[in-house]
Amino acid sequence: MPMLIACASNRLIKRRELLIAAVIESLEQRRLLSIAFAPLQVLPVNTVNATSAVTSADFNGDGFTDLAVAEIGTGSLAIFPGNGDGTFKASETVTDNLHDGTPKYSIVTAAFDNSHPNNEDIVVSSAKHVSIILGNGDGTFKAPTVLSLKYPTYNVSRVAIGDFVGDGREDLAILYNGGYASVQVLAGNGDGTFKAPVVTQFARSVVGHSNVAVLSSATGDFNGDGKTDLCISDANGTCYELLSDASGDGKFQSSTLFDPGTMCLVASSDVNGDGHTDVVIAEESGSTIYTLLGTGDTNGTFGDPVSSPGDGQTVDQFAVGDIDGDGNPDAVELNYYTDDSSVTEMTGCGDGTFSSHGKTQDTNPNAPAPEEGVHPEGLNLFPALASREGEGEAAPNLAPSVAKAQLPDIVVSGPTVVFLNNESTNGQAPAITSAASAMLTVNEAANFTITTTGSPAVTSVVEKGALPDGITFKENANGKFKLIGTPLPGSAATYPISFVAKNGVTPNAKQTFTLTVNNQPPVFTSDNSTTLTARTTSTFTVITTGSPAATITESGALPPGITFTAKSNGKAKLTGASAPRFAGTYPIVFTAKNGAKPNGKQTFNLIVQKAPSSASAPAIAPNFAADGIVVSSIGDDTILGGALDPLDRAPAR
Repeated sequence: MPMLIACASNRLIKRRELLIAAVIESLEQRRLLSIAFAPLQVLPVNTVNATSAVTSADFNGDGFTDLAVAEIGTGSLAIFPGNGDGTFKASETVTDNLHDGTPKYSIVTAAFDNSHPNNEDIVVSSAKHVSIILGNGDGTFKAPTVLSLKYPTYNVSRVAIGDFVGDGREDLAILYNGGYASVQVLAGNGDGTFKAPVVTQFARSVVGHSNVAVLSSATGDFNGDGKTDLCISDANGTCYELLSDASGDGKFQSSTLFDPGTMCLVASSDVNGDGHTDVVIAEESGSTIYTLLGTGDTNGTFGDPVSSPGDGQTVDQFAVGDIDGDGNPDAVELNYYTDDSSVTEMTGCGDGTFSSHGKTQDTNPNAPAPEEGVHPEGLNLFPALASREGEGEAAPNLAPSVAKAQLPDIVVSGPTVVFLNNESTNGQAPAITSAASAMLTVNEAANFTITTTGSPAVTSVVEKGALPDGITFKENANGKFKLIGTPLPGSAATYPISFVAKNGVTPNAKQTFTLTVNNQPPVFTSDNSTTLTARTTSTFTVITTGSPAATITESGALPPGITFTAKSNGKAKLTGASAPRFAGTYPIVFTAKNGAKPNGKQTFNLIVQKAPSSASAPAIAPNFAADGIVVSSIGDDTILGGALDPLDRAPAR
């Protein structure tokens, strides 16, 4: 049985209006020291029907957090530009034709075009469709594109974002419900398009049920291989771990992670600060929260579950993130299925356990109830992204310059209500502690980590400046930020870039960074000797690696009849035939140059051997050529009218 542990602290996040989806983001940095959240502004979103999906990001590039709302029944997607003070401008319609009018189950944001890394794109899913809307970085968007999926007749449960194939690009994972419970990975091409979906069906022996409804999912690198993994929970009360396959083809290896025996919701974060991603599981009944502490080993294993008591209220949305700014992730639950719907926060103790908690009545009893079976986009804490129906990655805003920590605010949709976090704490300004330069090599995989300090932990590092082809900047799990990829040929140069780290405490940390990509020096990969047989025409290829392709030169005496020819592709050839009288070893030297240092150098032995001789003395067998010249053979020599074959002649002096 899991051990029950609790720590002494008690906090409640008050919720004013309405039910459905919540996005917890840093919308404003408050100067006040007070408790709880307060509603600031009600946005006119979907006032007829209470079901919408919401996420946030800086869509227009002004440094302030904006809201994106996909509305049920209208097929519309609208943007509410943020003013940076917790208020929002009037909505701007992106599209009125967002596939069908069914509920928008999931809305997520990411930059899928590596050539425009600051342009936030939006992905919206409904029951049967998934669409991508590419952002232009100025608050406008391209027309929606419906993605091609396998098995379109099955119901989409949710969409997750991560680097599931390990190539440094953002990919999509589409999770399905029902008889064909599966995940489809659409690997990103880095230009806003995706490869054909790769499907992993959950093994029946693992799931154990003919129909599986995926309730929630969480992402993280559970085994430390650099690829994003998944954790999911289903309606049958089981949690599964899906490790991205080592082949990098977008498939998963699935196994049962934990079975509490009742319906549950999952989230992920590093709750104990050991650098490994942990999984936090909330029973939908609200009775218990379980924490599985990750070990970070290559098998993606977790420790035994540690339990914290719940408050017994039904949980419909669940997320984990640092609400109170003490550096420990907190657990947040949303309940909108009862008349007294509320949002409750359980303070994280830093060891995987959570404190006791309370509950507040909904202050809008006249709010419309959610549709039966409709579960649109829910809780979303930055940076721990997890909810029942979707994830939205937000870019923190440029808040007013005050020496207080920036803490999450809440947005509740249907209509949308903004709550500002009045909790504030004196924190430690961020600092970038990693080196201010890095040196990469063309065609060699790179993995450079930008490390930071600060309290609360840094939640955003922004990279500015052009990166070499093949290299991308990426936020990994646990607040790690990396330059990863493989520099492509032709990218050798010096790249002046900069990083800005933010945690809500001013001043932000800025680092001027020099990224140098060197050509790959030439290296000889072919053998350093070869043996030729006299009188036999032979070819030996000299091979090098390096970028760009090297030019090879030869120094040293070659046997008569053998020539050296340099090619333009990093190769060269020794070709020809020599006579038996020149048998022996010829030490020569190859040098390869491509502009990268050091030059490649290889000492090479060219050996010429005579053909095997017969056991008895050879007979003289005269023959008459067509022109009447006598041709006779004596051993290995050939006489033409009394003279040696030209191959046997000594080289001209």
